[in-house]
Amino acid sequence: MYTTKARDIMTRTVVTIREDQTLAEAARLMLNRKVSCLPVLDRAGDLVGILTHTDFTAQRRHLPFSDTPVLALLGGLTSFREIAEAYRDAGALPVAQVMKRKLITAAPDTPVGEIVEKMVQHEIKRVPVVDAGKLVGIISRHDLLKLVADRRPSARSA
Repeated sequence: MYTTKARDIMTRTVVTIREDQTLAEAARLMLNRKVSCLPVLDRAGDLVGILTHTDFTAQRRHLPFSDTPVLALLGGLTSFREIAEAYRDAGALPVAQVMKRKLITAAPDTPVGEIVEKMVQHEIKRVPVVDAGKLVGIISRHDLLKLVADRRPSARSA
């Protein structure tokens, strides 16, 4: 029985950023490379976090880049000007201050079914593929879509 593994569908060329780079650099990189996610590496090249486009928007509990609760926004305690200033000033912050550190990863030999389970269970859109602490690829919903589109009946053996 053929089982598709992470290595079979992962995107191998991954745009990354270092944890000591700024959010302004991250935003420019995402826009220029047309990506919505940047795996974050330390100076040794190890995967230490992930930064996604949603990290640049208001979250459920707090305004990004601050300790201001969103309820303060709704209650009129924070002005739109202050919000705009917070975004402008955020560009100088290091990526390490905003990135998600809790990572859900897969090994190159992880079956795709397990990866899909992880994505559903953790409500995530991509899974970095790591081998010995080093990023070797990433699997996104787009990669899964390509797998479905490319699937031929002869490849589905039971």
